[in-house]
Amino acid sequence: FPYNDALPIWNGYCYISPRSRRIAFLKSLRAQLPPGAPILVSTAIRIPQARMPAWTARIANAVRACTFRPRVFEPGDSFQGRPKMHFTRLQLERELTDAGFSPAAFYVWGTSGAIVAKAN
Repeated sequence: FPYNDALPIWNGYCYISPRSRRIAFLKSLRAQLPPGAPILVSTAIRIPQARMPAWTARIANAVRACTFRPRVFEPGDSFQGRPKMHFTRLQLERELTDAGFSPAAFYVWGTSGAIVAKAN
């Protein structure tokens, strides 16, 4: 394995869109790490009760459907300048789990956060 750990930090992860690309990115990192290697992902965080992110995703997916493109956006996606995902803890944990990582710790400070996980 070429690496002992991975640090996609400074909110870079939240600019990868849609979810399928983020999962592919994490899986490509996972392939470079030995079992048990840590990964720290820092990103934009939102509270699960926020209503606006759900409406933004619904409207964006309706526009995509009108142009015969697949619905790929989910609550948390925003479009101020360029697409950016604001994750809940559960969304971030699911993406890491789906990519072959086991979440170990979660931290939040304001609208930013980070999750530490281990490669399976």
